[in-house]
Amino acid sequence: MLTKTKLCLITNRKLLTLPHLSEDLDSTLDRLLLFCLQAAQAGVDIIQIREKDLSAKKLADFVTKLTSLTSSTTKTSILVNDRLDIALSCGATGVHLPSNSFPIKDVRKLVGNKFIISQSTHSIEEAKLAADQGADFILFSPIFNTPSKQTFGKPLGLELLKQAINVVNCPIIALGGISRQNASSVLECGVAGLAAIRLFIETSNLAELVNDLKQ
Repeated sequence: MLTKTKLCLITNRKLLTLPHLSEDLDSTLDRLLLFCLQAAQAGVDIIQIREKDLSAKKLADFVTKLTSLTSSTTKTSILVNDRLDIALSCGATGVHLPSNSFPIKDVRKLVGNKFIISQSTHSIEEAKLAADQGADFILFSPIFNTPSKQTFGKPLGLELLKQAINVVNCPIIALGGISRQNASSVLECGVAGLAAIRLFIETSNLAELVNDLKQ
């Protein structure tokens, strides 16, 4: 179970690419690896590796490097998006399942109770199902409008978030359009934590941001 405010970085290496540079894939992954290490050292609790277009080999290489570099120096949990095979074979702490992925109860049979399983949910019904099947925590989104979540319809908003927290027997981490300006209103709802992509990537001082969000 999660305690205190947890911060979850969801990766998107393409947002780290500098416009004036023509970088190859390996260089971009090196940049992402460095950023993930900085996030872990700044106190980000969970890093979800969500690089869907990578080959299995490239993804496995990246996860292996990141877990090796963070396991002895930070308490950051490394979760791999949807690739249970890579998460298990490359030393990750857990797997993050999209809402349309394998049933959590079936994954739990394979991995046991020490391996973290989280899942994306976009309604109270999905959140209840994930909790009932044994998710360690869920991502509930989108709370606010955000380009990456437009396919899931209009934002859920804070009132629905509060309802979910009251009826779902599982820690909820809020995701979707969360900024430094609206983060406090989300935390006041009683969430277990915040998840974001741009919030962490676009800040000029990652350590200061993490410290402020955990106050």
